Amino acid sequence: MVTAVFGQDLGERGNIGASGFYAYTEAGGQYIPNIPLSDIKISTSDPVLGTNYKVNFDTQFQNNNISPNIGYNAIGGFGYQINKNFSLEIECGYQSSPFGSTTTTGNTTITVTDGINTFNAGSFTGDYTLKSSGNITQIPILMNFVIQNRDDRFMPFAGIGLGVCPTTLNTKTTQITSDNTTFSLQGTSVNLGSVDLGSVELGNSQTSYPFMFKLKAGFDYQISPAFDFGLRAFCSGITGSDFGSGVSSELYAVIGLNGSLKFRF
Repeated sequence: MVTAVFGQDLGERGNIGASGFYAYTEAGGQYIPNIPLSDIKISTSDPVLGTNYKVNFDTQFQNNNISPNIGYNAIGGFGYQINKNFSLEIECGYQSSPFGSTTTTGNTTITVTDGINTFNAGSFTGDYTLKSSGNITQIPILMNFVIQNRDDRFMPFAGIGLGVCPTTLNTKTTQITSDNTTFSLQGTSVNLGSVDLGSVELGNSQTSYPFMFKLKAGFDYQISPAFDFGLRAFCSGITGSDFGSGVSSELYAVIGLNGSLKFRF
């Protein structure tokens, strides 16, 4: 009997350390703490009917930050166990986070010109908050390198992934509020306070194809020689996002916690 049990244990450990292909899926929650955006400049010009004059509006938005709400993610992938400690994986996922709110500081300078002379007509400065019903969707495609201790049923691991992350900003109905709005003209300033600017239906989708790197760590637990379940935390960095129209972000992070299921062939 002892020999049988000992033989069974050796067989299980052999299965734990075996090389080969596997498939996995995982899902859970994610959080994007903040997406800082570059400064945005917008210039428009409107003619004054019946005259040679034009009114110019030059606006610069600074300190632009998107603060998404908690979202979700789902991932599927395939891997190859090189030996009992090292494996390579390729994965594709879907991530979605509600837009939450966007804050910015806007400075608009108004000038009037007849083509020869230009006159200062004042400026507006204010802090704006935009709350959108849209979302941020991401489709990360990564190659992972994983180190794992597979000497027992409880198998801790750590890994790093590199790839691309197509990202889309879906902006829909947006409520705009202006705080601490100030109008200035020739050294005189008037504080207009907070102003509800109403809602606008944007309906825009802007897509970028940034680079992503990912760090993940967690554990797998062997249910049988063919199945593992586990828990893993991840932190991804996304860099080089350019959504067009002057909207871009150099670097932001996504953190999350997922449950997983792995099937070994």
